[in-house]
Amino acid sequence: MKRVFLMLMCALFVVAGAQATDSFSELSKDITHVFGDIKRGDRLEIANKFGNVVFRIHKKNEIEALINVKVAAASKQAATNMLNKVNVKTDVKNSWNYTSYSIKNNYYGDSNEETKVEINCVVYIPKDLLAIKVKNEFGNVYIEEYGLPFEANVRFGDLIAGRLMHNEQMFVSVEYGKLQIDEAVTINAGVRFGEAKIGRADYLNLCLQHSEGSVGDVNTLAADLKHVSDLNIMGVEKVKINELSFTTLNIESLKSRLDVVAAGGTHSNVKIAVQSAKKFEGIRMNCSFTPVELLLPKDIVAQCNLSSSNGMVTINNLPGDNLKDGAFRGKRYSGNLGKKRKGVDYTKLPKIDIVDSFANIEVDVVD
Repeated sequence: MKRVFLMLMCALFVVAGAQATDSFSELSKDITHVFGDIKRGDRLEIANKFGNVVFRIHKKNEIEALINVKVAAASKQAATNMLNKVNVKTDVKNSWNYTSYSIKNNYYGDSNEETKVEINCVVYIPKDLLAIKVKNEFGNVYIEEYGLPFEANVRFGDLIAGRLMHNEQMFVSVEYGKLQIDEAVTINAGVRFGEAKIGRADYLNLCLQHSEGSVGDVNTLAADLKHVSDLNIMGVEKVKINELSFTTLNIESLKSRLDVVAAGGTHSNVKIAVQSAKKFEGIRMNCSFTPVELLLPKDIVAQCNLSSSNGMVTINNLPGDNLKDGAFRGKRYSGNLGKKRKGVDYTKLPKIDIVDSFANIEVDVVD
């Protein structure tokens, strides 16, 4: 819903801008900066505002930034004055083992109904030579595939990336926009007031606030989830959730382990499906006001402690034995879950430990 609201606001802004521009004077200019003799391990920093930053790979051993500036104002003189204010500052710093290049848009004015500024950058870079850091406001950032460190901070815009394949943790954040990464090795991603869409990743540290999202197939996931309207995880090996509040979470395939730690989950809704018992290690949750639906394979054999104060514990279509705390039937299940087998040491089997309050815990089999 927040994403739709933002899109509607942007659409209204564009329509209003198009109507106002009819009586405006428009001017533009092109700025080009070239840095040559790039070495592996060099660094590039870009800061931009009121436009898009697009990274493209070329075969030259240089950085080439093509910047287009467009302005619109009520008169030609006002547009000229504004255009003259827009400049791009560059800097080169050498150290003993690398060179740092920076490109910075130094325009500090506004872009509104009376004056409009658009600064778009297309940056051609050599493949996998540079560590890149980009900051952009009121515009999008695009990159297709890159194998060295890539960090990005985007506000009021989207970050769209194909494959970020560097094997050390990279930090990306989006505020009031969309984060989309098709594939990554190791990524630390934060989204506030927007949407996250992550495809495949070996390791993902995900922080969502007042957002929604989807995750494809991840080996290891660490997450902080606050006011997340909907997060769907297709498949994950291990999950550690440090904070879970006011969040709707659906894990379609938990392969190994889930831990909800720290303060636990509050005022959330959680659905977890374990598709196979082969690699499953267990679940540990401590939550309140958080209904939990757990779907397990029919051949599951596990040690369980399920309890809910001021709520109900329901187990459907799965046998159990060694039930303790009979006085709390319907509130607590402590024992073994699955078909009883002779000679099985249940203490060495997966452990499912879910403690809840003011909400129900429901266990059933996967379809």
